[in-house]
Amino acid sequence: MSFRFDVKPGLNLLYLRGAGTVTGRQVLRSLRVLRGRAGLSPGDRHALRPGGRRDGRAGRRCGHGRRRGDGAGSARASGLPPRRRGAKLRPPNALPNGNRDARPDCAGAPLLPAPEGPFLAGAWEERPAPTGSEKRRARAIVSSSFPPPPASLVDVAAASSSSSSSTDDADADVLVIGAGLAGLACARELTRRSGDLRVRLLEASDRVGGRVRTVAHDGFLLDRGFQVLLTAYPLAQQMLDYDALALRRFYNGALVRHDGGFHRVADPLRHPRDLPATLLSPVGTLADKLRVGYLRWALQEGSLRELFARPETTTAEALRERWGFSDAMIHRFFRPFLGGIFLESGELRTSSRMFEFVFRMFSEGAAALPEAGMEAMPRQLADALPGGTLRREARVEAVEDPSGPLQTVHLERGDPLRAPTVVVATEAPEARRLLENDGADAKSDRLPSTAHRSTATVYFAAGRPPTDEAILMLDGDAGAGPANTVTVPSNVQPSYAPPGKSLVSASVLGAPEQSDEELQEAVRGQLRGWFGAGVEGWRALRTVRVDYALPEQAPPYLSPPARAVRLRPGRYCCGDHRRTASINGALAGGRAAAETVMADRRAGRVPSA
Repeated sequence: MSFRFDVKPGLNLLYLRGAGTVTGRQVLRSLRVLRGRAGLSPGDRHALRPGGRRDGRAGRRCGHGRRRGDGAGSARASGLPPRRRGAKLRPPNALPNGNRDARPDCAGAPLLPAPEGPFLAGAWEERPAPTGSEKRRARAIVSSSFPPPPASLVDVAAASSSSSSSTDDADADVLVIGAGLAGLACARELTRRSGDLRVRLLEASDRVGGRVRTVAHDGFLLDRGFQVLLTAYPLAQQMLDYDALALRRFYNGALVRHDGGFHRVADPLRHPRDLPATLLSPVGTLADKLRVGYLRWALQEGSLRELFARPETTTAEALRERWGFSDAMIHRFFRPFLGGIFLESGELRTSSRMFEFVFRMFSEGAAALPEAGMEAMPRQLADALPGGTLRREARVEAVEDPSGPLQTVHLERGDPLRAPTVVVATEAPEARRLLENDGADAKSDRLPSTAHRSTATVYFAAGRPPTDEAILMLDGDAGAGPANTVTVPSNVQPSYAPPGKSLVSASVLGAPEQSDEELQEAVRGQLRGWFGAGVEGWRALRTVRVDYALPEQAPPYLSPPARAVRLRPGRYCCGDHRRTASINGALAGGRAAAETVMADRRAGRVPSA
């Protein structure tokens, strides 16, 4: 078996390159490094120097324009600037700090340590091609000095070279499917952590954001369902620029519609002047109001890790048994307040861990709206991506199981894309469709559940707002009408409505069966009882229905609090269905996927394109 030894300039190490033939140039490069250890006499070393001759006299030219004792001779011959006295000669591919580039064709384990000595400076110079006699003598020296390598070592090197070259046809290092918050967070973290990583983010529609969307309609900004940003979300604080979003906040409390009137429930620490009205409201007992203060304090104690370590039950059970609230307080306040967040009516069956996390976020921060609508958040993340990362209108039909190191992503339109790593960052039903044939390593219980919750939002344009406050209004009388939560977004952010107009939002839980017109009239009739005959003059703008608004969150939804994002090395799945069903959960899932991808690449569990 023929073999070749090769020393790459800049590494000073001997590497096995696999099967091949010994060429004169490669041998001579090796000998420049190894000649001090190959048993050659000083005369033999000079005889092997291309274009040179044996001559020990100082100052005499010995080929390639170099004088003995003249450290700048080689620089002049190669056209490089002369080396300063005392300056260390550095190979062209060496970094200033002494670390050298990891070139892809230098993979392998060193067989011999690098020789030392001043003669290594000549190894970086460009030299003429060797003559035929020099090649023959070099081959003879190498053959006698180094035995053939073991066959197993040659096979390993050849296999490594084959595996590396098999990823040359990749279109990217990582393909991320879905440009919602999770996909954007994943792509952002991947490109931020590794500037040379080729990341492609594929979005099926013509805009980013997934479920976090905003549309302009007759001068109004209509979010895709009633949504708010909780400013205390840890991942939102890390990834979003709040100042650039120009956030404005809701009032820390609510007006509860009960028994024909509105009753205020406020955060007494932020609105102390509203404490008497809160204590005297018939929404709950005086003990219930004190328990709200205790709940606020208790949930801010300790870390989030400790919060998620509490036993998981339903929200209703936790409110009754763990925190001691009365049925009246649960029914009149917590049911409409938390029901509007978790999109559930009736019994609060959402995980108690989710409830306690969200209530802590309300206690530590505030609910807010960006000036340009909720879609400003994903747009901000997308704008931070390097050019060419995001590809819109690229709907994925299937993710093909790899037969080699590359996976194939088939698009509805256009050529398929190939990459060693694929991250599915879509909502749960689409993720399950793409991953349901993922094989034995991706069992069905590891794939996201398609169970979900729905909502509809009816938007009205009003000449005058029903209230001047930036506050939530809750239906404390279950069954009084379809609307659970009513608010005036333009009181929070004036940009949500044109001058002289107000935007009124009414949220309906579930998937109502009525047509848009029927639902609008039912909501109008309910709000007429709240605000009077002026509601008849409101103009219905649009009814926004969101079928998959949130994943189902009943226990054991958060046991464990964070589900694995790695289905197998090279295949990942992230989204709010892998964490808390929230903006924070989507961002956290995307970042976790990026961190796992980078860890697998560093560990060599997935090939590099």
